[in-house]
Amino acid sequence: MDFLKMGEILRCEVPQRFTRIVTTEGKGIISSYHIGVFRDLLENQGFFSPHKSHLVNLQYIRKLLREGTLVMRDGSTVPVVTAAAAGFPGAD
Repeated sequence: MDFLKMGEILRCEVPQRFTRIVTTEGKGIISSYHIGVFRDLLENQGFFSPHKSHLVNLQYIRKLLREGTLVMRDGSTVPVVTAAAAGFPGAD
């Protein structure tokens, strides 16, 4: 069992029927919990859900591209749906 501090979580994603937690060290941790469980736990703790299958730590976003993609500090990209972009912190 892995224990993580919230600051160690870069993002969560759903590649199949599980949640993959990506850490700031580039480690991928697999969880059988649905991403909704993580969303409920983390959205009020500095995390944002730009897409139904992604949850990102706001501390580690490098930039939001105009075409609707977040670029994370590790260089990975995360899609942003239009409805989520309107709720993105700092969006007007």
